[in-house]
Amino acid sequence: MKIDFQDIFLYFEDTPLIFTQLYFWVFFGVVLFLYSVIYRNKPVRNAYLFFVSLFFYWKTSGFFFLILLVSTLSDYLIGFRIYESQQPLKRKLWLTLSIIIN
Repeated sequence: MKIDFQDIFLYFEDTPLIFTQLYFWVFFGVVLFLYSVIYRNKPVRNAYLFFVSLFFYWKTSGFFFLILLVSTLSDYLIGFRIYESQQPLKRKLWLTLSIIIN
């Protein structure tokens, strides 16, 4: 059985990544190993976990990972707005927008 390196990064609707596959457990082992190497460097660790999460969502759901990306980025930006707001009403409005987007 020949595995094309390109297949690792492609999404196949008929064979999504699920927990019962050997591919998942190899992926999990690699992610856990690399995490243990970089866990002390918080910015690198956070970026790593973000991109690994996107990749995992891509392999399990295809282009639905865009929903996760939009939700994450909008909440990140709205979080800054909430933090900068001095008025409780504005904070509540930003929170409401975040809930609506999600």
